[in-house]
Amino acid sequence: MKKIFWVGFDCEQRNVGDHAMRYAVKKYLFENFKDYEIHGIPRRKIYKIFEQQINREDTILIQSSGDFGDVYLPWHKVRKKIIETYPENKIIQLPVSICYKDYTNLLLDEAFFYDKKNFTLLCRTKRDMVPLQSRFRCKVMFFPDFTFNLDVPKTEIEKKGILFALRNDGESLFRRSFPELLRRRPFKRAIYYLIGLEARKRINKLFGDKGYVYDPQITSFDITDENSEATIFETLKFYSRFKLVVSDRFHSWVFCYLTNTPFIPLDGTIKKKHDVNPTEKYKQYFETFRELIF
Repeated sequence: MKKIFWVGFDCEQRNVGDHAMRYAVKKYLFENFKDYEIHGIPRRKIYKIFEQQINREDTILIQSSGDFGDVYLPWHKVRKKIIETYPENKIIQLPVSICYKDYTNLLLDEAFFYDKKNFTLLCRTKRDMVPLQSRFRCKVMFFPDFTFNLDVPKTEIEKKGILFALRNDGESLFRRSFPELLRRRPFKRAIYYLIGLEARKRINKLFGDKGYVYDPQITSFDITDENSEATIFETLKFYSRFKLVVSDRFHSWVFCYLTNTPFIPLDGTIKKKHDVNPTEKYKQYFETFRELIF
């Protein structure tokens, strides 16, 4: 039986979006590739991929992320080592965001991917796809983040208030300047209606008391195999309560899309990382994913 090696997923951090991505990929693979042996290798054990018996007809899937390029260069180097080690195998980089801070690194990658005919790079925004299609000689195409394929139960919750879901990490541009932002219209009026008492209690229960403006994608507890599904869908239900979400997180926009919640995307330090179209039918792409492997 042919094998799929699914590598590089992170299961040891508290980012709900990353866990939703892992959950969605795992669910999709086990439902749609029952004729394959599926072997998962987490990021912390990524070098075990080089110890496997991988036959030429086997496929390697590299987990989605926001780190293709030179922003998180150590992991990108591991990715390239996998591609270089298995040149005869079909390797698919699951949907990623692209960012190069240094033009020299882009040129180096342009040379690296020149002859990687068995590698497919899936970009999770069309904005990322277009420039790389003209630079890389491997297959470069748009494919939506796997989280878009989740089936979210419909709820009859009255939407109230506005959620400012802001990152609290190195990619944030807005957290420090947010007090100034609130003094400007229309944000000044919006803050008065920001999150009612019931929703506030829900925040405290799920994520700890972090106030009105915080990063709901990061939990106050460890996410495990046992609680990941419940945490993901509780977070989705939380997003569905709001009339509007303002966020600089990619998966906040995905969660808004899934829950039919209006959103305003903000840029982080990685410019133009977002490109979520509320009207696009993303689910249709997943009907053709299997074709990429054959």
